[in-house]
Parts: sequence; structure tokens; C-alpha cells
Amino acid sequence: MMGIILATAGHVDHGKTTLIKKLTGIDTDTTEEEKKRGLTINLGFAHLKLPNKSTIGIVDVPGHEKFLKNMLSGLSGIDAALLVVDPNEGVMPQTIEHARILLLLGVTKFIVVITKVDTVDKDMVELVHEDIKESFSGTPIEKAEFFDVDAVSGTGVTDLIYGIQKLCSSIDNTDISGYPRLNIDRSFSLKGIGTVVTGTLQDGNLSLDDKLVLYPQEKEVNIKNIRVYEGNTTSAQYSTRTALNITLPSETFHRGDVLATPNTIEVVDRINVVCDILSIPDLDLKLNDRVRVYMGSKEVYGRIYPLGKNEIIPGETNFLQIRLEDNIAVRYQDKFILRSYSPIKVIGGGRVLEMNPTNKRRFDSDTLKRLEIRLENKCTDVILEYFISNNIITVDKNHLSKYFNYSMEKVQNALDELVSKKHLAKFGNEYLVIDVIENKNKEVLEFLDQYHGKYSLRKGIALAEIRSKYFKEYTESDFENFVNFNIEEKILKKEGSLLSRFEFKVELNNHQKKNVDYLLGILDKEPFIPQKINDVANSEELKELIFISPNDYFVNLDNEFVLSKKAFLKLEQKIIDYINKNEKLSLADYRDITNSSRRYAMIVLEKMDSLNITARKENYRVLGDKANVF
Repeated sequence: MMGIILATAGHVDHGKTTLIKKLTGIDTDTTEEEKKRGLTINLGFAHLKLPNKSTIGIVDVPGHEKFLKNMLSGLSGIDAALLVVDPNEGVMPQTIEHARILLLLGVTKFIVVITKVDTVDKDMVELVHEDIKESFSGTPIEKAEFFDVDAVSGTGVTDLIYGIQKLCSSIDNTDISGYPRLNIDRSFSLKGIGTVVTGTLQDGNLSLDDKLVLYPQEKEVNIKNIRVYEGNTTSAQYSTRTALNITLPSETFHRGDVLATPNTIEVVDRINVVCDILSIPDLDLKLNDRVRVYMGSKEVYGRIYPLGKNEIIPGETNFLQIRLEDNIAVRYQDKFILRSYSPIKVIGGGRVLEMNPTNKRRFDSDTLKRLEIRLENKCTDVILEYFISNNIITVDKNHLSKYFNYSMEKVQNALDELVSKKHLAKFGNEYLVIDVIENKNKEVLEFLDQYHGKYSLRKGIALAEIRSKYFKEYTESDFENFVNFNIEEKILKKEGSLLSRFEFKVELNNHQKKNVDYLLGILDKEPFIPQKINDVANSEELKELIFISPNDYFVNLDNEFVLSKKAFLKLEQKIIDYINKNEKLSLADYRDITNSSRRYAMIVLEKMDSLNITARKENYRVLGDKANVF
């Protein structure tokens, strides 16, 4: 059995604190005011060692309506609840209020405890049983196990302890992300020790060596000591009440702040949520109404806006956007409670589906589709939608795990399923999103088709131009993955720094072939004398033929002069033969071989140097590594 947190719930003075003291031996009324007034004001904490030697935490929350805000701050990370009812009064307003809050937070594991049973007869106890089942008909409370207990005499306490053990053994809270978080519900300073903060540790285990960040302030924090229940330790297990002795001064902290590992929390002032709105009398919620939002141990004001509907409907599940008046630190699927601004009453509760959403109309179809998928919270569907809506090419598993608060195992299983369904491709050590690549391909291939149609004699378009036009928001690695994946799939082809469709080839039509013959006719008059391109090609159409790559007809020497390829190959062979015989070649030697000028000799030999046909040594040429390059 992993760490479990149990909360008490019930009306003021129904015996919650007395019951906890009987179960644990710990008095959760710790302040002088609480003892004087005989009711719990602040959160009280205790722990219970069960017969099977496991230990669970217990949160004693205030029962008085006046202190409901304090009660709400203690309910983050609750696994189960004891609903406590005094048979002398039965179900009271705060019994219903507490139960509603727990149900809205998704708590489904309950034990109903009838306290003070030795003060009433059995018939009264039976009537209270029926009252509770009727009051909570259709909820998990109706089918919960009931225990009749008297904390003063000890009646039923042993049975209750075994009932708690049984309930806890049925709770599976092992599906955690591994990223620890502490919603701070208390902070104080102790002389000689320093700052101490407390809360229920959620989502992962914590050790002394872990680095934490205080949110929303985003300040780094070091841990000096960890205390779990009543003992110092070097690590704390999730779902345990935990106290941390940390490095920042106590005035830095406030109830509602969050300690978490770096980059695992979103600081937001706007959230899209799913919210169950209670069907209660005189509840009239309108667009832009001000509400109180309780999340973790934080209270913040906000305004609500229905999504996909014109109005907020009581008794139904609604998608809402809540625009907050202060920043809060949240994770995906965090639970919250809504209370009206005035008069103050609980009106609903739900889960966070989207953090800091972009500005969209309230009826935006993409937003509503995304919220429907996240409402179901099937990891595979959530991740795929996230890839597509954010145009992600290369998967970052660590980011997915942190952003959605999923375990790495859960993320990996989802990626494997998406690969099997052809939504992702395993590419080396990366996962690439096929759906996004196919969408980008539509843009890139359409552009390439237009380019090939307009410049049919060009081998392709520069990679840098494609990157600038369609991949500005992507990393260089993303762009490389896109290109290389399409090359492997034989959709695109890359030659040097140029990109084309895989099947594209430079081919001359009859008109272009006639123009080639025309240009060759001019060049063949003095085949070994370079001609100026502007002199032989007096139109862009003719110049385009000279710049074909690969070129079977012309050799562009320096973007100003040109030779026919046939002539260039003959010159190459003449030079190779000469150097093989004489070991080296000077400009004067070249001039004598070709009967040309020194200027033309330099132009041709520099081209051959660039192709590594020749290599310059002082004032001579020797053979390069790529003689006979053509």
C-alpha cells in the first residue's frame, strides 16, 4: 500500500477532531484559540499506523462554514474521506457542503462514520443511516461502508481502523508522473532551524538532493531537511504529509505557493477547464461573472466565460475559460473548486484541461475538439492532438511527460501505440509526427511544383529558402529531420544545398535543344577560347541553359565566361597528358598548348583547380586528386 491521505469531512462539532485523536493519539487542535473555542480553525494533521504496519496521513479540516476556505486548502492530494455525522443532529449544511466539495474534486472512496453513538439509542442511529443514504443518493457515499463509533468510550473504533485499512488497500495511486510537487498550506520559521513549509507531497518522491523551484515566483530552493509525520528522513514518498526545512526566508512563502522540480509547473493567468456546475437554488451564472477559484492550497479570484455555449448551465458539465486576477502554478488535470463571489457558496468544481490558452472565440471548433479529447484524457489521443495542433515535427518525450504530468512509461506506451497506428515514425533515435510532416509536405511540394514548372532547367531550390519560407518557427534539427525523413521516403531529393521532388529531372524540350545547338555553334568557332556569357547568350532563356546543373553541354567557368563541355574535356586531357609527361604545367605552357592568352589560361586553370583536376604549387600546376572529374 503506497502513501494514502485521508480527510475528515462533516459539520462543525460532529466529533471529527475527537475521533482523530482516538484513532491516532494526536490532537489536531493545536492553537490556543482552537482549544479555547472547541472547534478546528486551521488544518490539523495526524498520521495513523494501521494493523498491517503501513502509515497513512489524516487531514482534519475545519467544519465551520466560516472556515471553509481553510478546509479547501487542505484537500489537494486527498485519496479518501471519512464523512463524520453526529446522530443527534444528522445531516447538516456543512455535511452536505463538505461532501459536495469532495465529490467535485473526484474523491470516490468514502467511509461514513456515525459518531457519539453511545449518546443515542439504536433506532436513532438507524434513522441517521437512512438520512445519509437519502441525502447522498446516487453518489459513492450512498454505497460507502458505515461505522457506528463513539470516540469517548471506544465503541466501534477497532472496527473502523480495519475498515480504513480495507478502504486504503483498494486505492491505486501508483500512476504518477514522478515530478514531485508540494502545495504549501503552512509556512513558518523556527529558531535555530529556519524556514519550514508543509503540505501533501504529490506526483513523485522527493529527496534531500533534489533541486526545487518556488512557484509562481520561480525562485530556486534547496532542501536542508525533510520530515515526514514525526521523523526526519532523507526522502519523502508521494501522498505523504511532508515538512521541508528550506533555504529561503519564511516571508518569501505564502499559502498557495507551490514547490516543484524545475520546468514541471505552468505559471498561468488563464485556464480552460471542464466544470461540473451544481444545481442549487437561485444560482444564476453569467458570462464574465466574478468567482473564487480554489486550486491546491491557493485561492484566487477570476472571471468565467462559457465555451461552446451561450450560457453556463447549472446541473451540467460545462467547458469554461477562467481568466484569473493573479498568477497561479498549475499542472494539466489539476482539480479545483469554484465558489461564488458574493454571497459565498460552492457552485462547482472540475479539472484544468488547458493552461494559458491562446485567444480564441468562445465557439472555436479546434478548441472545443481539444477540450473534448482532454476531457476523456486518453494519453494517446491527448498527445496526438497536441502534436497536430502545435505542428510538432520531432517528439520531445521529456516535455510531454512534464507538460501533461504523465509518467515516462505512460508517454512511451502512447508513442509506441502511435507508431503502430502510423501517426508517428521511429527515425533513428527520434520520433517524428507523420501527420504534421504530411501537412508540411503539402505546402513544400506545391511550392516545389511551381518552382520546377517555372525553372525547369534548375536542379532544385536552396534549402535555406525552404527553411526561411516554411520552417521559421522550427529548430534546425526539426528541419533536418523533415528533409532527411522525406529523402528516405523518396518524396524529396537533395543534391548539395538544393532540394527538389524526388522524381524531378532536368530535361530539355525540343525548343531548348535547338537553343543549346545554337550556343554550341557559337562556342565551337573558337573552342578553346572562353567566351563571355553575356556575349553568347543575349536572353535569360539562353543564359538559363548555361547554368543548368548538372550540365551536359557547357562549363560555367566563373559566372562570366563559358566553354562547351566538349572543349573543356579536351583541354583537361591535354593538360593531364602534358603534366604526366613533364610533371608540371605553367601558364606559358598552357598558352602554347592552346594558342590562347595568359588571361584565358588563368580563367580555365583556376576552374580546374576548383574541381581538383589540377593543384597549384607556386607558379605551376600539378595533377589534382580528381583528374578526369567529368
